[in-house]
Amino acid sequence: MMHAANVERSARLQRMVAVLTAAGPRGLTSRELVVSADVVAPSTYISELRANGYAIGPAIMERTTAGGARVYRYILGPRQPVAGQQVLV
Repeated sequence: MMHAANVERSARLQRMVAVLTAAGPRGLTSRELVVSADVVAPSTYISELRANGYAIGPAIMERTTAGGARVYRYILGPRQPVAGQQVLV
């Protein structure tokens, strides 16, 4: 099991929530998260947000690059309570 930082105490997770919230239903690609949230490993942080109760829909494949890499978008959904964790609003 992964140890996830608490979003209430993590500036990087708070930045992720802020930029994903601002993106709305369009969501953001991993590259857009790297640039706009100033993070290094967006997929790891997405996992941490999920562990904090955030519903982040399955990444939606947007396209394939000329080199064959798949590009996905992450879309933030509502936050659900996590057992043993206080959710601040």
